[in-house]
Amino acid sequence: MSADLIFLLVIASLPFLFLLGSGVAVTVGYFFSYDRQYDRMVNALIDGGMIELVDNYTVRSGLLVMWIQNYPYAYGRPYSCGVSESLTLSPWTKRRLRNHVRDLSTLRALEKVRGAA
Repeated sequence: MSADLIFLLVIASLPFLFLLGSGVAVTVGYFFSYDRQYDRMVNALIDGGMIELVDNYTVRSGLLVMWIQNYPYAYGRPYSCGVSESLTLSPWTKRRLRNHVRDLSTLRALEKVRGAA
């Protein structure tokens, strides 16, 4: 195989999320570190209902602010709080967080409608 063909095969495989044995998640041209502890912490926050919407781009739990745009690529990454911003969640946790955020958005919209009535 030529080097050009190998390069094209690698580039073509980037849209898929791979969790490598070294703990690096590869997504469309970006390299994020998968952190099992961060993943478990976010799952616990979802289970405990301790996540609140900040705006259309972020959610908050205490000092942790997470980015909720660019699903699934940057979704759930720490946005601020001094934590490395290169952490990522597992695809399953990203989906759980996205469903939780949709529920929070629905509740916020219902509160606005009830407040307007």
